[in-house]
Amino acid sequence: MTRYAFDDFCVDEGARALTRGGERVPLTPRVFDTLLHLVARGGELVDKDELLRAVWPGRVVEENNLDQSISALRRALGERPGAHRYILTVPKRGYRFVAAVQVSAAAAQAAAPLRTLAVLPFTSLLPASGDETRELGMADTLIARLNGLGALVVRPLAAVRRFGGTTSDPFEMGRRLAVDAVLDGSIQQAGDRVRVCMRLLDVAAGSQRWADIFDLQAGDVFALQDAVAEKAAVALALRLTYDQRIRLTRRYTENPEAWRYFTLARFCLDQRSPAGLAQSVAHFRQALALDPDYALAWTGLSDAYAVQGVFGAQPPHVVYPQAREAALHALAIDETQPQPHAALGHVLAQYEHDWTGAEVAYRRALELDPNCTAACHRYAILLMTIGRPQE
Repeated sequence: MTRYAFDDFCVDEGARALTRGGERVPLTPRVFDTLLHLVARGGELVDKDELLRAVWPGRVVEENNLDQSISALRRALGERPGAHRYILTVPKRGYRFVAAVQVSAAAAQAAAPLRTLAVLPFTSLLPASGDETRELGMADTLIARLNGLGALVVRPLAAVRRFGGTTSDPFEMGRRLAVDAVLDGSIQQAGDRVRVCMRLLDVAAGSQRWADIFDLQAGDVFALQDAVAEKAAVALALRLTYDQRIRLTRRYTENPEAWRYFTLARFCLDQRSPAGLAQSVAHFRQALALDPDYALAWTGLSDAYAVQGVFGAQPPHVVYPQAREAALHALAIDETQPQPHAALGHVLAQYEHDWTGAEVAYRRALELDPNCTAACHRYAILLMTIGRPQE
């Protein structure tokens, strides 16, 4: 990681912190990203469009958002109006960081890098007002987003939930799941505000690596998901490319009720009971009625139908064709997601016995995401089935 020093300020990229004389200067994540991009291009003219893409990747935001970030940054640096001691405005073009900047490599952290992670379901600090769907959905969404980066292996929520009733000790859960770290959090709602507390625990050391608390408006579940994902990336010290930053906050639906039904469906699917599987199909259908272009919901529907066939809840000749249709529908919407390929591969292997087609589908899923749990698991079963266990 890199440090940028100017006057008595220091910008630490790894810690995502601005300090002045050793004292931390509070900045919001967007304001910090604005500063980091400017100092990294010290002395150069940075176009407004470039800043908007860097600070709000994959989003369409008004230029006023950037103006507010620059104003907040100037206040944090103590720059008087019109002084331009640090940030020079180039009218109709952009901004230039004009202070002399010294660049150095930050000292390596003593803590070992994290390779595996478990994200625990979020808990409510006020159980009577808790929303289990939201709390499980927050964890499930964060797991999917972090796994999609390919930077570390994140255990699936189904694996985490198996230990939920046996221990409340996050370190013990981390040891049972064989992970380097555990990320957990709590949600407390009061009126129209939500307070989120998060912490990252080092399993081997038995200590806390990081913690943060932040507040948001209660009504926007997607903004809450984005904030949690961005905080997690900071805690894990992930150095993300532009494409990874877009994937980290990518939304697969803009309909909060569709997302809620999707989360309910996932919860029911993990139960693997005939009643749960039937409810899962119904909830996925409800999500798709609200958002027909919700590719992950089509993928989930495919899995729900297929699992019904595997567990004997429905005749295979009835549900597998529906599973195939749902997987193909998901692929027609978005071929770049790994999950629909894994779902199609499952149908081809388990029902149609098309080993070649199934392998092509699984390999495509793993090309898109080497950590795709479903693809890894199902491809391993296929290789055992066709007599290639050494692979």
